[in-house]
Amino acid sequence: MVCPQEKELKALKSRLDGIEPHRTYINVPIRPLAEPWAVPPDKETIRLAHAILSDANIVDITEEETGEFSIDGFTNPEDAILAIIRRHPMRAEQVIEMLRKFEKGDIHDSIKRLEESGEIKKLKYWEKVFWLTMAEKRGHE
Repeated sequence: MVCPQEKELKALKSRLDGIEPHRTYINVPIRPLAEPWAVPPDKETIRLAHAILSDANIVDITEEETGEFSIDGFTNPEDAILAIIRRHPMRAEQVIEMLRKFEKGDIHDSIKRLEESGEIKKLKYWEKVFWLTMAEKRGHE
């Protein structure tokens, strides 16, 4: 039996064969999704995509991003957190690493103040804790 994902991936492979792209990206959402109906693929579907598209010069973008967030231009940690998470949610460990750059006070105090003021909230996504602004509506909140 062919699963729906396999059928769709084989159709995609057929189209890609006609286009002959230099690269094919396998990309999944790594942050909480904006739409409640959107569901990321499971690991088995990602493996299936790799298997079916294997000769299409795959670039895999299915893991967490790496790198640091800049705090240039910010004089306090709360402003930095809010400015960054307005653009996209941050994993809890990313927030903590960014706050360490300020080298003042308990890093958890800044997070606690923002959460208690109602400006930020936690959301669990793919077994990770993310911080986002209260104004954001993401996923299955």
